[in-house]
Amino acid sequence: MVQRLRQVFVAIALLFVLAFFYRYVVGSWDWILTFIAATIAVIITFFSWIYFARLRSAEGFFDKADDPTVTIRFNADGVQTESDVGSSNIKWIVFEELLKFPDVWLLVYAKRGYMTLPVEKLTPECMEFIDHQLERNHLKN
Repeated sequence: MVQRLRQVFVAIALLFVLAFFYRYVVGSWDWILTFIAATIAVIITFFSWIYFARLRSAEGFFDKADDPTVTIRFNADGVQTESDVGSSNIKWIVFEELLKFPDVWLLVYAKRGYMTLPVEKLTPECMEFIDHQLERNHLKN
């Protein structure tokens, strides 16, 4: 998540938390401390809501599928997925970002959707192919 929000947001959130604790320890509860506490509460609520909405959406697939296995094929045109629920073919140009984590890669599209790729199932050649396709398509834009 830090990769998406960038370090600026994290720094601002950290400043709010530090300011809250400093003013709380000093003992000057006033409208500024109330504002800081409310802001922190809103931010925590917002990100919790996003997390649980994404979790419910992901679990919805597993509730619908008899077999939760998804076959993913990569080719020069895009990414093809196939499961019990259905199939799709997504063009490389749709993907906006690739977030790399130790266990998974996330192919991000439309700023709100992503495709999860387990790293242990990807060959080094496949990883290189994905990187190449994303670089190639984003240089065209």
